Amino acid sequence: MPGQLSGNVDELELDSEGRCVILEFPAFVLLGVYSPANRNESRHNFRIAFLEALDVRVRNIIASGKQVILTGDLNVVRSEMDSTNVAECLRKEGMSLEEWKEVPSRRIFNHLIFDGSVSGQRDEGRETPVLWDLCRCFHPGRPGMNTCWDTKRNTRPANNGSRIDYILCSAGVKPWFTHADIQEGLMGSDHCPVFGMLADSVEMDGRRVSLTDVTNPPGMFSDGKRLRGWSHKDSLPLSARLIPEFDRRQSIRDMFSRSASNTGLQSVSQKADNAPSSSSSATPVRDEDVPAKDDSNTPKDNYTRAKNTTRLF
Repeated sequence: MPGQLSGNVDELELDSEGRCVILEFPAFVLLGVYSPANRNESRHNFRIAFLEALDVRVRNIIASGKQVILTGDLNVVRSEMDSTNVAECLRKEGMSLEEWKEVPSRRIFNHLIFDGSVSGQRDEGRETPVLWDLCRCFHPGRPGMNTCWDTKRNTRPANNGSRIDYILCSAGVKPWFTHADIQEGLMGSDHCPVFGMLADSVEMDGRRVSLTDVTNPPGMFSDGKRLRGWSHKDSLPLSARLIPEFDRRQSIRDMFSRSASNTGLQSVSQKADNAPSSSSSATPVRDEDVPAKDDSNTPKDNYTRAKNTTRLF
């Protein structure tokens, strides 16, 4: 069914690896993604199901009237321009360029983006592209724009790599970007950063407004100047504050403002003080004397309770 998942992989399993972070702002929804790599056949179904879920999620958000910015390591080479020596690799594999373009992961990705190469009739539910590849918008014919290299083979000095890291955006926010590029000279990883630059002001309803005004809740900023603070009523639909499992949780700020709890030490001390005395020696405090920890707030249990409410798709 168009706009739905194929069901080849359980949706909870797709969410189990924490590969997507979604942040909602008044002006757009930001998705940060680390897509599964093509390591071996055992991960093929998971990889394709993840990309299908991402495609569905992005399209549904845009259909709801929101703009989308999608960033991250998508682990997909868009076209032959985006990888070094594609022709040579295909010759060794005995694969044609058309067959390479029709690899499922690449076909799904190219359905998602404008100017993506799709052979034949477009897939049902993916009749129209919805995202722009920002780096290609500003550098449409630039070769060697690689973002990832094989560290073990030391292929970076010769720029023998692939472009698999992207900033994609929906049509409504594309004019907000003034530039996009890669930072291939920044070392420290087998990937290099990709960046996009936003204008200070944007066109909205026929007038120029500060970007700060439109990316924050209404009335919080005017001409880039703060008028008021944040309140609970400013929470957007995707906010974790609106999820029952998290609405009464402490904020990250509390971690830095509260002193460490001494409850465990006090309990041990009280046990030792109340232990029966002996003429020979005091009874030592054993591991079993320390009260058992309440595991209800461990990350694992938090995930178990939350995984049914915070999903990629």
